[in-house]
Amino acid sequence: MKECFGIHFGFFFEDHIGDAQAIRKCYECEDFEKCYKVALIQSLKSLKMEIRQGVRNLRNSMGGSHSEFPFG
Repeated sequence: MKECFGIHFGFFFEDHIGDAQAIRKCYECEDFEKCYKVALIQSLKSLKMEIRQGVRNLRNSMGGSHSEFPFG
């Protein structure tokens, strides 16, 4: 595996905008498929965490028995 593995896809940084030339090199790389699959998995994990946090905040804003700590 190369040391640049997945860095130019930007999934290690939240608002990372990659270098266009470096991204073009990624498309020509023999490890492109592996990097792309890891990027998709990482994106899905990030999305899951955002949804979980949003649901938690919504539930706590409702209060009562819906909140995370209803008796605390």
